[in-house]
Amino acid sequence: MRRLATLLLALATHAYKDPDGFVVAGYLPEWRYEGAHWESLATHLTHLIFFSAEPKPDGTITGLDRLPRPELLKEARKAADDNDLKLLVCFGGNGRSSGFAAMTGSDKSRKKFVENLAKLLEKKKIRRRRLQLGVPGPLVPDGL
Repeated sequence: MRRLATLLLALATHAYKDPDGFVVAGYLPEWRYEGAHWESLATHLTHLIFFSAEPKPDGTITGLDRLPRPELLKEARKAADDNDLKLLVCFGGNGRSSGFAAMTGSDKSRKKFVENLAKLLEKKKIRRRRLQLGVPGPLVPDGL
């Protein structure tokens, strides 16, 4: 495992931005925000994914305390703007997906979730918006 982590770190430090659309995405869990070097991440990545908020069955969003605190998010946004880095927010994964099925199964809850998502992204000034739902099941188990 240590060798894999070292290899991934080495690859990430030599990453570059491909003008043809090649994506180098970084996945940043909440316990790593405080030590993140935003400028370095923005220089080597095309996309940075903040892990993870979660939808509730009624369409509300919980786990917002897992997103970077305002001062860190401001640093991340500056580095992102200076380097054309896209900031993304992950919803669910690693045991945080229990509300997806009920939320997506109701027109009212889906609409409320999308409205709450738009408000969240506007409030956090995360300009890039892309919503992709992977539904847990036999081919996509919860936690991936």
